[in-house]
Amino acid sequence: MPGMLGYEHFEQLPWRDAFLNSAMLMGDMGPVDAPLTDGGKVFVGLYALYAGLVFIVAGSLLFAPIVHRLMHKFHWEQDARQVCLTSMLPGFPSNGLSRRQAGR
Repeated sequence: MPGMLGYEHFEQLPWRDAFLNSAMLMGDMGPVDAPLTDGGKVFVGLYALYAGLVFIVAGSLLFAPIVHRLMHKFHWEQDARQVCLTSMLPGFPSNGLSRRQAGR
């Protein structure tokens, strides 16, 4: 809806063309009609950034539970922590035990 209003205001497009342009921009296809006015160009640029940000946030929210479940299933968090610690600290035991647990 904000895309349609922006296209109608800045580019004086009829509502059908405004809908088409805003829908194509939200779908990452790009605008159908190139903006002609300076205000329209700024609006289309900002609206495109907004549409891309909404796409990234929505995708992150949808895939976060799946990635989280996979990390638990394959113990990636534990393995990553072990690799990180063993590669950063010289003389750290490679079996994942702390120095105290290893008897040092």
